[in-house]
Amino acid sequence: MDQNVVPPALPDYQSDSSKPLKRIDTKMVNTSRFLEWLPFTRETPHTVRLKGFPVNELVPLHYASSIEIMLTCDLGGTVTVGQRNHVLRPRDVIFVPPNTVHSTNIRACAGTMTVVKFSPEEFSSFMNLTQLLEFEDLSLNDIASVHDCYESLRCCVDRLIQDDQDIFLRMRDILEIFALLKKGATPGAHSISRTREGKSVHDIIRWTNEHYMERITVDDAAKQMHFSKCYFCKYFKSVTQMTYLTYLNQVRISHAAMLLRQGSTVTEAAEQCGYTNISYFINLFREMNGCTPGKFVKRFL
Repeated sequence: MDQNVVPPALPDYQSDSSKPLKRIDTKMVNTSRFLEWLPFTRETPHTVRLKGFPVNELVPLHYASSIEIMLTCDLGGTVTVGQRNHVLRPRDVIFVPPNTVHSTNIRACAGTMTVVKFSPEEFSSFMNLTQLLEFEDLSLNDIASVHDCYESLRCCVDRLIQDDQDIFLRMRDILEIFALLKKGATPGAHSISRTREGKSVHDIIRWTNEHYMERITVDDAAKQMHFSKCYFCKYFKSVTQMTYLTYLNQVRISHAAMLLRQGSTVTEAAEQCGYTNISYFINLFREMNGCTPGKFVKRFL
């Protein structure tokens, strides 16, 4: 693979593709499904969503071309951005640059997460965030992944919601958001590696999401990366802080949760996600989601 080429990003969180994408949706939503493309446009270059967590939510490692900002309030769990695992505090701000591998593991609770996403491509019609940062010798990858500016950023996001119908005020609010985020940024301090190894994790994430329903072994995954099995296992764990089989099960169980919410039976969901042993599937599902598949479905009826 050409070292100067960034792999295409995986799709963003699932949206209802039958409806036009809204910039603002403050009605409580739950995204315990999985991944899908968000159809950003010039009219909708950013989105704001309020998420609830009636059940445990585990979103496995993934990456997207969008910028993502998470404002968490009274949540318990962890967020991984790149190689950093962060245990959530009562009020937190998490920043994820484009094409950065990240995941969330949130326990069921009454807390909320406000998720703000920007499409750099669509946003360039109004302003170029990359060029603005370059004036101070910074890039999006230099912005820290965890911030202590929850209250200030919360005010900016609230104004962004209130000013939704005025393009000039929206641009002002967005500039204020990034002015806050760039404080404390250090050139090169948080940059994502562009080496062959840095991009290999993107490749295996994409390949796993394309083949999770098949019978996959660690040997199969290693061959896709042209690594030996031993090197692949060490490399994957050093980059993601988990084994490949743990990641594969997270992907499969997340897809199974999506299928269950769409009406599939437990057996159908298990088989479509690569599990032939139903008891093993149920135990894994309970471990990751905090309840059995049957109870999971009942909570959304």
